[in-house]
Amino acid sequence: GTLVLGHTSLLTCLLLTPDNKYIITADRDEHIRVSWYPQGFCVESFCLGHAQFISAIHVSSDLPDTLISGGGDSELKIWDWFSGK
Repeated sequence: GTLVLGHTSLLTCLLLTPDNKYIITADRDEHIRVSWYPQGFCVESFCLGHAQFISAIHVSSDLPDTLISGGGDSELKIWDWFSGK
């Protein structure tokens, strides 16, 4: 395989956006990273705010600009993943 992107922590989640232009990954160190696909080294944004590991991320085809994330801090967060807010 080919290395597409790198994290410094264990990846816990990965998804492609509905338009297949971005890959969104989450890791054990509370980071959500939005990268171009397939140029994973080009980072578009980070969604930061969880206090513990992230165990689930989801982008609905009905709301393709919205990311929902959850994890060990028992919170669901809603993001505009493109801006990271």
